[in-house]
Amino acid sequence: MDFHKTFSQAHCSGGTIDYGMIFGNEKIVLIKCGRGGSLRGYEDKHLKMALRLHSKYGCTVICSSNPIDCNTSYDLDQEIIRRYVEKANLSDFQLSLIGSSNGAYQNLFLANQLSQTKKLLCVNMPLMLNFHKSTRELQMMKNIEKIFVYGTNDPSYSYLPFLEIKKLCMLRAIRVDGADHQFKGRTDDFVALADLI
Repeated sequence: MDFHKTFSQAHCSGGTIDYGMIFGNEKIVLIKCGRGGSLRGYEDKHLKMALRLHSKYGCTVICSSNPIDCNTSYDLDQEIIRRYVEKANLSDFQLSLIGSSNGAYQNLFLANQLSQTKKLLCVNMPLMLNFHKSTRELQMMKNIEKIFVYGTNDPSYSYLPFLEIKKLCMLRAIRVDGADHQFKGRTDDFVALADLI
């Protein structure tokens, strides 16, 4: 299996972002990989996650690369989602955001730009960088379910209690024993995280 459509879009910073889409219903899921990652992901983990979401729930899934030469690209991700909604003539839609590492961090900002966001799944988002900015964005998300997943071998794992102590509305943390930052050797476990959406 593969994406129904793939394309590249130039970003105003000069970089190019690759997108892969699987067409489905009005429940849209954006999967944003970590910095330097491809839209397919290591061992096709993002594609596999997209296919799982489509197969189980009929979702429309958009996977986005995260090139090193673009410091932020959530503005372009937002534009791609809006273009799709307009072209598909969706008067109403629900949005879920899945992000790994820096992709999770960027999804915090995207979630607060799109009122249709219902769920946010952040996998191994760096907590030691810009913690105050992250918590500020999270505090603004009153009606968005926030799920944070950390492998016990991830560098940010020891910072997770600092996030939990904030007692943010609708936030839960999940720990995956033995998983590292990239879920190496645990691709099936990573893909299964899609079920949290």
